[in-house]
Amino acid sequence: MLTEELRTVGIVSSLSRVGAFPYRLALEDEMGTPYRIIVDEKTLEAGILALQDRDTAAMEDMAGRDVLQSLQRMLSAARLSIHSPTFSR
Repeated sequence: MLTEELRTVGIVSSLSRVGAFPYRLALEDEMGTPYRIIVDEKTLEAGILALQDRDTAAMEDMAGRDVLQSLQRMLSAARLSIHSPTFSR
């Protein structure tokens, strides 16, 4: 399962069902969750997931097998930009 695979590499993840979606979005925003993986009908039919950036709401469709690598790349880039000398609060 993808959730377990993410956790094994240190990416904290949780699973939400559709009924809890509005509550979950508010909670994720409050916690500062940077990315959301959306599983829908496309996932069941073709194995395609959507990876959504919380700040920009941009979504990228990708094969389920590519999600972990994409998340690791995005999180690594975010860490680098936070620690760069030009970053200011």
